[in-house]
Amino acid sequence: MKDKEMVEVMRLKERIGGYHKYVDNACINQPDPTSSHFISEAERFDKDHAVHDKKQREIEHKMKMEIIEKKR
Repeated sequence: MKDKEMVEVMRLKERIGGYHKYVDNACINQPDPTSSHFISEAERFDKDHAVHDKKQREIEHKMKMEIIEKKR
């Protein structure tokens, strides 16, 4: 217990309260679902930004067309 880094790691593991919870680096590829760096597989691979942008443009276009229709 004379190694400063090992003492610090031990204290981080045992820390409680409103602090960041220590995450063992050996489990970085399989995080606990309650940890802050967990993301589900569905969210992880749902990265089609073009579809999202197209939906946003369609909504904005529809709103503009409704405004124009109201002015008629």
